[in-house]
Amino acid sequence: MEDRPRRRIPRSPEPRSFPRFVSFLAVVAVGFALGASLALLHKPGAARPPALASQVLPAATPQPSDDPDSAFARQATALVRQYLAALARGDDVSAYAALGAAPGARGVSLSEKPYVDKTTRLGRVSATGTSDSATVDVELQTAGGTYFGQYTVERAPSGEVVIRSHKLEKP
Repeated sequence: MEDRPRRRIPRSPEPRSFPRFVSFLAVVAVGFALGASLALLHKPGAARPPALASQVLPAATPQPSDDPDSAFARQATALVRQYLAALARGDDVSAYAALGAAPGARGVSLSEKPYVDKTTRLGRVSATGTSDSATVDVELQTAGGTYFGQYTVERAPSGEVVIRSHKLEKP
């Protein structure tokens, strides 16, 4: 018998491009949503330190879900995330700004500061609200255990979005 070269049957391309495209769209959508949230929080002429919007706490495993029920609740969620990120990196000026106060202002405290650090991860984040106030509930996973935080966020008369009250408790 004569050795004949085997006929090569071309393989059909594997359908990898569609999942990659969907992943790309998801990344673009998240980036757009984050940019839009930060843009909504910024008020022209407002004195807010630029570092406040520069960092957001990393997610815990499994991936947290934000489920705000209104546009203001989305703003409130972004502000609470920025506040906690400021605490995690030790940026008291930005943390106080999220509370609508100057550093060391009387009657305003960074009560989460002893519990939040660079190892802190956010679990579930949920928010409910109206057009000018919202309540944001956050699960925090820290080196000292799991804590639940509740933040009341309001639109100040100046139009600035600020955290009016906050509490952290261990279950």
